[in-house]
Parts: sequence; C-alpha cells; structure tokens
Amino acid sequence: MGLKRTQFSLPQAFSPVTWNGRIAFAYDCYSDREAIPRWMPFISSVKILEDQPALSQWSLKYKAFGRDIKFSWLARNMQPIPNQKIHWRSLDGLPNR
Repeated sequence: MGLKRTQFSLPQAFSPVTWNGRIAFAYDCYSDREAIPRWMPFISSVKILEDQPALSQWSLKYKAFGRDIKFSWLARNMQPIPNQKIHWRSLDGLPNR
C-alpha cells in the first residue's frame, strides 16, 4: 500500500461571528491588529507596514500532522465602521474575499 497524495486548496475565508458580549470590546480587540497574536494563539504576528499603514503583514503558525505549519500573507486594511465592521483583504498568500 503506497502513500496517496492529495491536493487541496485553502477555502476563501469569510466567517460571521456571533458575540454575546460588549460590541465595543470586540471592536477594540480587532482594531489593535498588532495585538491580535496575544489572544489568537495560531496567529504568530501582525505588523502594520510603517511606510504604508493601510497594509499589514500577517503570519500564522500551528501544528498539524506532527509538523509546524507556517503561513503568511499581506493584507489591505479596509475602512472600518466603528463598533460594526472590521475587515481587510488579502493581497497575496491567503484569499479571503
């Protein structure tokens, strides 16, 4: 019995979230993007680009199948709607439209 290779693609990420807490608290947590790795353990870093503050570089790291998986992508930070919507679009690496 040989190993079977399977190809797959990452799904586009869009996920509505139900929150039973203060909206302002959730908005504040996501608004400070560079702090996201403190409370979202699989995100290893988020860096706002100094020369282009509308862009951010994201990295994630997790274990799967006994291996460390690392992935990163560049995102454009879209205009937020305070206490309603925080969003960004991946420019490379991980599609999320």
